[in-house]
Amino acid sequence: MHITKIILDGFKSYATKTEITDFDSSFNAITGLNGSGKSNILDSICFVLGITNLSHVRANNLQELIYKNGQAGIEKATVSIVFDNSDKPQSPVGYEACSEITITRQVYKQQGKNRYLINGTVVPAHKVKDLFGSVSLNVNNPHFLIMQGRVTKVLNMKPPEILAMLEEATGTRMYEDKKRETQRTIEKKDSKLQQTQQVLQEDLEPQMAKLAEDRQAFAHYNTICRQLEQLQKVHTAWKFVCAEETEHRLTGEVEALTKGVEENVVRLKELNELIRQAKDDARELEKKKSEHCGNTIQELEEVLKTLELEQAQSESDVKHLKDQMNGERKAQKEADKLIREANVQISQKSAAIDQITASSGGLLEAKNRAEKELDLAKKNLEALAMGMTTNEDGVAITVTEQLRQAEVEAAACADEMQQATNAISHIAPAYEAKAKQLAETESLFEKDNAEIESRERAVKTLQDQLTALGYDAQRVEELDCMKQELAPKLRKLKADVDNFDAMNQHLVFNYSDPYCGFDRSKVVGPVCQLFKLKDPKWARAIEAAAGGKLFQVIVDTDETAKQLLKNGKLQRRVTIIPLNKIRGSEVDQGRLRAAQSIAGRDNVFRALDLITFDGRLEETMKYVFGRTLIAASLDIAERVAYDRAVSTKTVSACGSTCDPSGMLSGGSSAPGPSALEKLEQRRSNQRELSQLEDRYRSIVEELQTSEAQAARYNSLSRELMQCNLEWQQCKSRLANTSHAQLREEVNAMGTELERRRKVVEEMGLRKTKVDSRIKELKDRMLNARGQQQREIKEAKAEINRCAQAARVAADACGNDEFKLKELQGDIDFLKKEIEEAQQKLTTCDASLGELAEQLKCQEGILASRVDAKTEAMQGLKKHKALVQAESAEIASRYKDIERTQRQVNEMQLANQQAEHDTKKKRKEAAEATGVVQAMLEQHPWIRKGREHFGKPNTDFDFERNEPREVGRKVKELTAQKDKLSKTVNARAQSQVSQIEAQYKDLMRKRNQVMRDKDSILQTMKELDIKKEATIKAAYQRVNKDFGDIFSNLLTGANAKLQPPDGKSLLDGLEVKVSFGGVWKESLTELSGGQRSLVALSLILAMLLFKPAPIYILDEVDAALDLSHTQNIGLMIKNHFKTSQFIIVSLKDGLFSNANVLFRTKFVDGRSTVERFTSKKN
Repeated sequence: MHITKIILDGFKSYATKTEITDFDSSFNAITGLNGSGKSNILDSICFVLGITNLSHVRANNLQELIYKNGQAGIEKATVSIVFDNSDKPQSPVGYEACSEITITRQVYKQQGKNRYLINGTVVPAHKVKDLFGSVSLNVNNPHFLIMQGRVTKVLNMKPPEILAMLEEATGTRMYEDKKRETQRTIEKKDSKLQQTQQVLQEDLEPQMAKLAEDRQAFAHYNTICRQLEQLQKVHTAWKFVCAEETEHRLTGEVEALTKGVEENVVRLKELNELIRQAKDDARELEKKKSEHCGNTIQELEEVLKTLELEQAQSESDVKHLKDQMNGERKAQKEADKLIREANVQISQKSAAIDQITASSGGLLEAKNRAEKELDLAKKNLEALAMGMTTNEDGVAITVTEQLRQAEVEAAACADEMQQATNAISHIAPAYEAKAKQLAETESLFEKDNAEIESRERAVKTLQDQLTALGYDAQRVEELDCMKQELAPKLRKLKADVDNFDAMNQHLVFNYSDPYCGFDRSKVVGPVCQLFKLKDPKWARAIEAAAGGKLFQVIVDTDETAKQLLKNGKLQRRVTIIPLNKIRGSEVDQGRLRAAQSIAGRDNVFRALDLITFDGRLEETMKYVFGRTLIAASLDIAERVAYDRAVSTKTVSACGSTCDPSGMLSGGSSAPGPSALEKLEQRRSNQRELSQLEDRYRSIVEELQTSEAQAARYNSLSRELMQCNLEWQQCKSRLANTSHAQLREEVNAMGTELERRRKVVEEMGLRKTKVDSRIKELKDRMLNARGQQQREIKEAKAEINRCAQAARVAADACGNDEFKLKELQGDIDFLKKEIEEAQQKLTTCDASLGELAEQLKCQEGILASRVDAKTEAMQGLKKHKALVQAESAEIASRYKDIERTQRQVNEMQLANQQAEHDTKKKRKEAAEATGVVQAMLEQHPWIRKGREHFGKPNTDFDFERNEPREVGRKVKELTAQKDKLSKTVNARAQSQVSQIEAQYKDLMRKRNQVMRDKDSILQTMKELDIKKEATIKAAYQRVNKDFGDIFSNLLTGANAKLQPPDGKSLLDGLEVKVSFGGVWKESLTELSGGQRSLVALSLILAMLLFKPAPIYILDEVDAALDLSHTQNIGLMIKNHFKTSQFIIVSLKDGLFSNANVLFRTKFVDGRSTVERFTSKKN
């Protein structure tokens, strides 16, 4: 490949487009005056070759390459070089198909931009560099470019630099550059690999582990969410059903209340009519005096007396039956007590028996054994007397039968021995082989066993830590269950108290603070809440005694009362009584004694004596109850109230009030509990509520205290679970190994061998004993009579020995046997007593049933007689009233009018209350309807699934899914969900996939980089070997050519390259010169021209070693005389025919040898070029 044409446009001194054509393929010379632009042609070639060191082209920046730095209207510089590419073997890689290659480089004034074109196509700079590099034209390290001063530079080169010239000539220099670049890249990649490894170890792997845990936690969280959603639906369905039921119930109650109000209105009209008629009757009664006295008072009193006797008889019968029942219950309790005490005594005596047995059991056993042996000896003597003998059980049997049994037993022993011996001979070899095999794998087993022991120790350590922590998970669970159980009770009690306060607003006092900082202790409270009854049976009497005062509110001062009335925002009309204004009084002792003398001390009391209250409220209680007496019955109340010595307001136990003025009120009471009974129930609920709240608070505090340990406990528990799982897995793995199975087989075979050997031994001993017995029996049959006499004698001696042994044993036992029999007898007696007591319980149960039936019957009779007596008393009173005076009868009539009027007032008040309740119920019903509608809107699925709510075998089966349990589970799952939602990673699934993909990608890339690195290092190692061989070969050839060229240029002289002393060829080369066979120590001994010839010879030798397609020489002959210049020209022409030379020279001796000469001129500020052909050509 060689240059055929150069086109310059705006490059340096070539302002206009200049074409330099028809370059010779071998030797071209350029000459001209200084400054005419001859070197600019060489600069243009270097410019196209892609030079980056602009100092080689005598410029500081790319803009200086433009004609007059772009100041003359020329904005860019363009250089195009056309190369002949007909020599295909020397063609650049990838361009073998092109016969010509045109390479263009342009530089623009704007921002110094430049671009490359190959055959008119824009390409990146490195592609041009690679193209020239493939044909040994590396312009940034050019051995083909010899510029001015290069000769001097070669002379001053150090050994490594001369070696670099040789490497460049051989082409290994580019390899070294690539190698250094590759090593730097490898170092960077190693750093990157370390960072990648660090990322893998410190980021990705922990992230993957964490995300795996998060994924598992998120799966658990989703499970809880699904369960919670289903349970919430069931719970919502239940609440919806309850809301609907509440709506229907309240609607029904509203209708009932409305209907009741309407009925009361009708009843009010009737009562008003009754009042009018009663007034008319009262006026009529004034005209009639004794029309209603059909019977005499004496007859009525006789009837009443008879009825009272009958009532007393019934009361006596009832009392007798109750006493009988109490007796039976007492007998039941005594029987229960006897059973419990007897069981305790049985336990104690059984323990005593065990203690005696433990201490003297051996002696007692010896005594029993001696007695048994004595019994057997006696039986043996009896059998011998009958011509028989006894077996081991003491049963009489003939000698023949004994012999037959012994022979059968001996044969059985022999069979068992043979079977056991056969089994041993079969098992023993297999056992030895497997035991040997087991011993061979014992080391591996010990290693696995050591791992199991290590994990077992870890489990034990964690268990000890859990124990030392002292955290009681069961206690926490119990507390949580207790909390869950208490919560609904608390809510119910609180709701009961609140409902009571809402339904009985007249019994409570609600108010707002009249001013900021008001001291609520100034309000003492309603009277009804300031005292307690000593006996609940007086509740109605005390309530009637207090009357309207029962609901008055007590405060400390009248000023407080004014503030409350003015600014307290009271919700109802109320009477407020200040303590500083209250003045109470009480029934004097004389009147009380007079009343008690009339009816007895147990039938009349002061109202104040039937209640308890705070001492500070004494004046208040005197104000409310002080002037009132309480009587056991209405009859007593009337007698006391109307007595002149007493003459005090008296109230009966049923709530009827007798006023000394003759006014009698009451007679009937509203159904249900009284206000005071309701208040007592509220107090009971409030006490229970306070107790439950205290208990609930203590449970919550204890749970909060336990939460501090819960995290540590849970952490240790999870760690213990993991450790225990690993331990069990190791054990399972070890148990499933062939060694473990082999060990089990060896142990089983060893056990079987041992058992068989014991069988052989036992059967051998037994057979020996049986054979001896057979021989003995046969001898006995041969000498039956003598043997019998001898055995009878021996049996008698045995009896005497056993009797003596029994006596000795009995003496040794002492009283223990008697104590055992005594204790056993006591236990039997106690068991009999328990049976009798249980029979007694059964009898008592039957008697109680019969007595209960009789009591029920007698109480019915008593009730009817009480009613009859009451009716008779009322009749008697009526007649007495008629007899007493006409005014009394009239007053009684007016009393009925007043009572009726009171009923009217009460009914009107009831109507108001009913209307209030109706409004409240309507509001509650509307709220319930709102709840139903809100739930329907909030949960659209209710409309579709409503028909299944509460139905069996559906998702909304409330019997199968108990709502309270569902509610508890919803709370538990909600708490778990809330707790997990704070820590759960919802993106764990996608994140773990991303991280795993990233991890796999990094590992794949890392492994690929490692493989590439190993491959590159191996290639570099191989290339280093080839490089060394190449340099050695090049050194030998260049050294020879160097000497030859120098000898030709300077007759009688020689030159060579050699490594410095003590170093190798690869460390560097230095130049040695000889004249007349004498080698100079240094080049400083040479003249300037000689030194230039040495340098030029070395350069030409390098060029000759590996000719480049193009060589550029810029005034290299400046330091040579004409004869040497002529020689160099001839050498280039004769020895470098395969390369194209482009030489700039001012000496005719050099360019006169060129085939083509280009002469530059500088005309009108611009360079021009003329071409001349050598005449020799």
